[in-house]
Amino acid sequence: SSNESHTVLAAACDTLWTIHVADKKQGLAMQRVGLTSLAQMTNLLTKCVENDELFAQALISMSALPYSVSGDEQHGHTPQLFCELALTFMLEERVRLCRGDTITILKRVYDLMSIFSKLREDTELVTTIMQCRHIAASIRDGVQVWDSFIPFLT
Repeated sequence: SSNESHTVLAAACDTLWTIHVADKKQGLAMQRVGLTSLAQMTNLLTKCVENDELFAQALISMSALPYSVSGDEQHGHTPQLFCELALTFMLEERVRLCRGDTITILKRVYDLMSIFSKLREDTELVTTIMQCRHIAASIRDGVQVWDSFIPFLT
C-alpha cells in the first residue's frame, strides 16, 4: 500500500540521516567508493521527490556517503539525474539547508562532474550550476567550492 511504502521510505531516509550525522560527529572525510550504487542513490531520491523533508534528508546523506559506479552508469542518465535533482532542490529552496549541507551537495555534484565528462557537455546542467552561484556566495566557504566548477563551465 501507499502508506507502507511511505513508512519504508521514511525509515530508509531516517537511517541514512543517522549515518550521516554520526559520520559528521566523527569527522570522517567524504569517500568515493562504497557499496551503494549511484543508481540506487538516485532511485531513492526520485522516490522522495514528493516530500521535501525526506528528500532533503536523503539528498544530504547521499551526498556525504560513499558510493560506487557500475559500468552501466558510465554512459547512462543516472549521474545527470542525480545532479539535476540536487541542484534544482537547492535552487528552489523548498527546505532551508545549512551551510555544511549545501557545501556537501555541491561537492558531490562536483565529484560526479569530475568522473563523468559527459556532464560537462550538458548545457542545461552547466546553466543550473551557474544559477547556484548566488547560493554558494551567500555562505562561508561556498564561493571556493563553487569556483571548483569553473573549469567545467567554459
